[in-house]
Amino acid sequence: MKKILIFILLSFLLTFGATPAYAGIPALPHAFYGSVTINGTAAPDGSRVLATVDSGTIVSTQNPVTTVAGSYGIDSPKLLVQGDDLSGATITFYVNGVSTGQTAAFEAGGGPTTLDLSVPATPPSLSTSAASSITTSSATLNGILNSLGTALSVSVFFELGTTEAYGNTIVVLISQTGAFNATLSGLNPATTYHFRAKAVGDGTGYGLDQSFTTATPPPAPPAPPPAPPEPQLGTTDVRGMVGAGCRFTESVPATSDDGLCTLTIPEGTVGLTEDLECLPEITMVTMDDPPPPPADAHVIGLVYDFGPDGATFDPAITLTFTYDPDSLPEGVSEEDLVIAYFIDGEWIELECVVDTETNTITALVSHFTTFALIGTPPTVVEEEPPVVKKEPVVVKKEEVPPVVLVVEEEPVVEEEEEPAVVEEEVEPAPVEEEVEEILPPAGINWPVVGGIIAGLVVVGWLGFLFWRRRAYN
Repeated sequence: MKKILIFILLSFLLTFGATPAYAGIPALPHAFYGSVTINGTAAPDGSRVLATVDSGTIVSTQNPVTTVAGSYGIDSPKLLVQGDDLSGATITFYVNGVSTGQTAAFEAGGGPTTLDLSVPATPPSLSTSAASSITTSSATLNGILNSLGTALSVSVFFELGTTEAYGNTIVVLISQTGAFNATLSGLNPATTYHFRAKAVGDGTGYGLDQSFTTATPPPAPPAPPPAPPEPQLGTTDVRGMVGAGCRFTESVPATSDDGLCTLTIPEGTVGLTEDLECLPEITMVTMDDPPPPPADAHVIGLVYDFGPDGATFDPAITLTFTYDPDSLPEGVSEEDLVIAYFIDGEWIELECVVDTETNTITALVSHFTTFALIGTPPTVVEEEPPVVKKEPVVVKKEEVPPVVLVVEEEPVVEEEEEPAVVEEEVEPAPVEEEVEEILPPAGINWPVVGGIIAGLVVVGWLGFLFWRRRAYN
């Protein structure tokens, strides 16, 4: 019993399992071969030969095939048409995608059938798509290559211009059918451009014209005012620092072109030009042909011309010179330095303060002219040997008064006269220094005359006394 059941099962499987396999076997193919020409010329090697049917389903085995030496299926595999439900189907043949207009009826297992195929030269087929990514100066052009025509390869381009005459060509690298594009830059803003796709193979194919307009740029911001010209060295623009009444609204420093001379104008100072107008600028430049320094003096550094000429300041402003102590001329010390200005052919010195720590000298100035730092060596006075003047020495002898004798009844005996005391000038002994010699005056010898007169007076007085005494007796 068991054996019978196994036999029945195997028989069932063989009957129903084998039927689908048999049903899946396709019908025998219909084979074709022959020559291929394009525009009357043997098709180049590699040209594709394809067959389609108007009903049923075919497989891609040996369909399409390529040509060799202007033929297919002779020196290359034959073209096979096979598939399901092809009975009575009409076969259409194509060369490089172009219909030959030739047909054949499908026969299962038919052939090989000789069928020489020919097509006219057919240009590529392509279309132009709308531009994209448009900006003020760039855009992307788009196109689609639908077929190569009868050519095995084609060259693809875009034509571009501001009119439909185009005038510019953009090459696109593409090797097969499908979409392609090209990105442009450097376009003009707010400008309309025309373009179209173009392909060259066995003839030239064109797409339709398309156009686009580049974007309009936003309005440019107003241009900033031109920058004022760079001031020359030694020039300070003060126009924005002077207010009503030509009064400085802030403290303003000004420096010479070499940086060694500085002016400091305090806030509130009134500065006027020679024409009594507000100062536009201050200049402090070195002079190429300065006036000569005062006699026996030196100009330390350079001479500066301050401008505008004749400008005045109220109150006075501070002028500071910087000097190099190592460059001072021989004999000139830092304390000998002064700031001076030149006017009417002469240098006028200012009251200055010298700071030997910072090597600067400062003064107050109230007007503009020519200024310089002046150094004058101190004057050396040669001393002459002193002249010693001695007064003459006068030696006086002691004066002895005369002796008067009183004679009573006895004859008066006159005592011997003492000589009168005479002052005698004694010349001092010579000294080493130069001494002015004083000589006694020439003429009357007054000591002798005086002695005589004194003697006469004494004799007269004695005689008078003697006479008087006789008279009383």
